[in-house]
Amino acid sequence: MPKISYELPHDAGAKLTDDGASLGKMLGALHKAALAAGRYLLLTIDEIQDADLASVETLATFVHESAQGEAPALLALAGLNETRDLMDRLRTYVHCWNLFDLRFLTFDETIEAIRDPIVAEGTRIDEDVLYLATESGGYPYFIQAYGSAAWSEFEKRGGRAISLADVENSAADVRRNHEMTFYVRPLAKLTARELLVALTLSKLGPGPQNVGEVARELGVTTPDISSTRAALVRKHIVSSPIPGKLEFRIPFTERFLLEHWNDYDTPDLRDSRQELKERKS
Repeated sequence: MPKISYELPHDAGAKLTDDGASLGKMLGALHKAALAAGRYLLLTIDEIQDADLASVETLATFVHESAQGEAPALLALAGLNETRDLMDRLRTYVHCWNLFDLRFLTFDETIEAIRDPIVAEGTRIDEDVLYLATESGGYPYFIQAYGSAAWSEFEKRGGRAISLADVENSAADVRRNHEMTFYVRPLAKLTARELLVALTLSKLGPGPQNVGEVARELGVTTPDISSTRAALVRKHIVSSPIPGKLEFRIPFTERFLLEHWNDYDTPDLRDSRQELKERKS
């Protein structure tokens, strides 16, 4: 297969200019190289919600213009919920692109995701072990982590089926690792006011909650916490699945905060709560 490559210019590490000139040249060179090799160009980009608008506009224009010829460039993007807001700010033709909202797996889907690979390997899993479907919250990474850990315990022990003991011997370590990676470290980066809003959101339970209800719990109005809400979105603590709603991006964040409420309800947090109320009054 012919090798397709593009040598980045020496200043490629610099921030792209507003007109996207550097990015446009790179895309054009890649497309030209693909055509010369008799191939199509496929671009795949993850975490697109973090891209600046000018660069995404350049990318969208390139893909749109390539579609006018015989060798259109193909594009696949993935990102958090705010990606849709980014796409809405682009030219009208982008609104015709196929957009898919991915969700967490349902309980039944999670059971299949845990059980089917095990059965495919010629092994069984005891039915009572499938409580992992609840513990993983339908979050793909959690499903993989719990399933992999249980499988490792099963291999060490031997036998014909993954048992409850295999899960109990591995689940606690998995949960501790998840808590450090997805809760402790990200929450440690929050300001007192951001943490205050996060704690208040946790009191309302899992799933999307009305931003107005969070504000009412704090004794203020929605505009009073708008900048804090935006900061929590930028820090990937929460997302806004639909306008006016707010939910934690990682499952069980609310459970973690409620379980460790006393650790986070510090004097600084209480001062921030009082300051917010005083500013309102």
